[in-house]
Amino acid sequence: MIVDVHTHSPYVKADLERQRWVEEHLGITAVPGASTATSTLLDRMRSAGVGRAVCFSYHMRTDRLAEMNRRAVELLAHPQLIPFGGIHPSLPHWQDEIGRLKGAGVKGIKVHCNSQSVYPDSPDMFPIYEEIGDALFVTFHAGGYFLRGDAEVYGTAERLMRVREAFPRLKMILAHFGGNYMLDMARRHVIGRDVYVDTAWPPSLRIIGDAAVVARIIRDHGPERVLFGTDFPYGDPAQEIAYISELPLLSDAEKEQVLGGNAASLFGLRAG
Repeated sequence: MIVDVHTHSPYVKADLERQRWVEEHLGITAVPGASTATSTLLDRMRSAGVGRAVCFSYHMRTDRLAEMNRRAVELLAHPQLIPFGGIHPSLPHWQDEIGRLKGAGVKGIKVHCNSQSVYPDSPDMFPIYEEIGDALFVTFHAGGYFLRGDAEVYGTAERLMRVREAFPRLKMILAHFGGNYMLDMARRHVIGRDVYVDTAWPPSLRIIGDAAVVARIIRDHGPERVLFGTDFPYGDPAQEIAYISELPLLSDAEKEQVLGGNAASLFGLRAG
């Protein structure tokens, strides 16, 4: 079973505004034919052969997090989706939000360090990590802002690994190989360490360059700790599956691990 651990689906009305902002300011557009509708995500999953997908909101504004978390609970009605909620230390009664997500069966939360203007190793975040413990997965946006190089980077590889060291029970997933458009820092601080990373690299892994470079990153980190992700609608699932399936240096069994075996084990998923 193929599992995409990094997709987006609209949670709140502000998500539509966020997608337009991403396209206008960050230099990246949705794949042709994609829309923000949840039905589009489900259709793309079916056509690409993706059995399950973790989905996040587009927008992480603090004043919309409670609404966003309610939508995450509603999305549990789609068995193909694994919706994540969101959190921020300035959110009033954030403990209640975590409790509500856990109680409803939501498996994780997304912390978009850049979008939320939060340093992951800030002491303000520590009570949140302690409250979560090992009860929820936490996906962090790691690295920069796609094609834009002038925005401040809150979630650097070095800061994220400080969290890993301080909270070893926290079930962390670092998006974008641990350093979106900052692979040198990811190699220095993340690759080869005991933490899960995903492969989302919009608009496509192909822009990294030689396929052997991507394969070597996966090999150096350990295929058993790499999770397939596309950042849909900014990456195309079918194209990224084909790309990973053709990578050199990795066995067929290792590619199957990356494309879904690891995530299925991690999230306790069954095919069907």
